[in-house]
Amino acid sequence: MRGTTTTAAQIPAYDHSKHFLLEKGWFREGPVLHFFSSIFAGFCVATANNPFDVVKSRMQSENRKPGVAATYRNIPQVFLLIIRTEGLRGLYKGWFPNWARVGPHTCMTFLLFEQLRRLSGIKPI
Repeated sequence: MRGTTTTAAQIPAYDHSKHFLLEKGWFREGPVLHFFSSIFAGFCVATANNPFDVVKSRMQSENRKPGVAATYRNIPQVFLLIIRTEGLRGLYKGWFPNWARVGPHTCMTFLLFEQLRRLSGIKPI
């Protein structure tokens, strides 16, 4: 699930933000444009992935004891329990550290991607 949301958020966010910035005339094709577009893509990835990261962390950190019913039984149940007890904001706990990790990674990915395209003679997307 998490890998799917990463790709589903990252590539369209980068592509759309890049074209938006170009169409508005705020940037020209080049590393500065790629940097700002990839920062936005990283923001979108962190926002899309964080709920899955929170659910995964809750399930992994539960201290299960023999003979005691588990608090977290399955992924949908964990989502619902978090939303019921903490609201939607509960799914975004730790968002900033997540973005601080994903943002630079996304930035480097797209900066490198665009430079490799340029060096190999492929036109920008």
